[in-house]
Amino acid sequence: MKNYIIDEWFPKAIYIKDDFCCDLNVQLKNSILKEYKNKKYIKLQDFYVDSSHKVNDKLHLNKDFLNFTKLLTLEIKNFLLEYGYNKQSINKVIITNMWYNISDKGGFNFPHNHNDSLISGVYYINCDKRNIITFYENLNQIKPIPDNFTKYSYSHVDYFCKKNRLMLFSGSLVHANPIQTFNGKKIIISFNSKLC
Repeated sequence: MKNYIIDEWFPKAIYIKDDFCCDLNVQLKNSILKEYKNKKYIKLQDFYVDSSHKVNDKLHLNKDFLNFTKLLTLEIKNFLLEYGYNKQSINKVIITNMWYNISDKGGFNFPHNHNDSLISGVYYINCDKRNIITFYENLNQIKPIPDNFTKYSYSHVDYFCKKNRLMLFSGSLVHANPIQTFNGKKIIISFNSKLC
């Protein structure tokens, strides 16, 4: 019997909802591909994906995205309730920006965060079951790697991407996508939010 306790503080929460907005997937994909065909994107140098982030990050105001944005906002509010925000606070949540990223073989994202966002997230419109998103505990912390990882010592976690999966997380949580080593377009919607 152990004669001590271990308290757990400062958890990193990731909200995952599969089969989100399945009925809107084709509409969203067609709208994004139309913008993509019209060259409404740039290849981001630090992220090695084709992205509308610097060209059009207001997809949430586009008529093709209004239903998606409404349902997404409800999920963000639910996540904020789990975080401990009251209903008065969560009713002030707004999407501040929303953009698409398209990548293929050779595409990846360096570790980054969205510090100006309360809740950020990603929605997978199209992906391969081998695509991965990685979340990091703290990239600035240097310590020896333990022989066996436990819930107290994990420094990162990988999730396989899945079509129609919604993932929400604190904007301060560092995340990345390792290099895609196979052919196949990954199409995602990314977004940030805040309380107004």
